[in-house]
Amino acid sequence: MKIKVLLFTFLLSLTYVKSINAQASASSLLQKAKIKAKQENKAIFIKFEASWCGFCHQMTKNMKAATTKQFFEDNFVMVPLVVFEVPSKKHLENP
Repeated sequence: MKIKVLLFTFLLSLTYVKSINAQASASSLLQKAKIKAKQENKAIFIKFEASWCGFCHQMTKNMKAATTKQFFEDNFVMVPLVVFEVPSKKHLENP
């Protein structure tokens, strides 16, 4: 009996951890951005990124710089989508 309870608890905790790490789907993020963009009269800026991508990190840094940040905030609803992750970080991707 104890083994069944332990196994059940273990499986339940795995499900919980997986749900914490699960990323929102791209279509869900885009739908929310579409609503927000319409309300705020802005365009949607989709930024594809990955943890290994140096260009992505540089672009993020440049977009948050003092000289450009206000421009992006005033004109765009930002939608970062994680794609093409390395196998060890596949859980970060937006399905």
